[in-house]
Amino acid sequence: ARKWHVETWQGGLVDAFADKVFILMTLVLFAVVGKFSLWWIFPVIVRAIMVAITVVYALGRRGWDAFKDMDARLSGKLTTCGQFALFAVVLLFPAKAVYVLVLASCCSLAAGIDYGRLFCRALKKQARRA
Repeated sequence: ARKWHVETWQGGLVDAFADKVFILMTLVLFAVVGKFSLWWIFPVIVRAIMVAITVVYALGRRGWDAFKDMDARLSGKLTTCGQFALFAVVLLFPAKAVYVLVLASCCSLAAGIDYGRLFCRALKKQARRA
């Protein structure tokens, strides 16, 4: 989409959703095959959970326009990087995975807070326009 300049904010939402599904499915697969415990999934997806809560809120308030102002954030990019690093470490150095789990979890929490604040600011901006 970027290459041909046909980006939309709706496409960005679909892309972000697909990323979250991929991360979740990979974590579940690792847990199912015994690479780590099932409880590891929750702290790594805190950002996705917080984003899901804001989506449900937006649905209830019909605040979809607030998502137009939500560009990709450094915190989100770092979270995704941490999650992929966790995947690599789980596969290559499983004994060290807990350290990367903590890092990925901290990044996920920070990104969830960051996106939540951004969404709240966008809703306030939208309310002022109305």
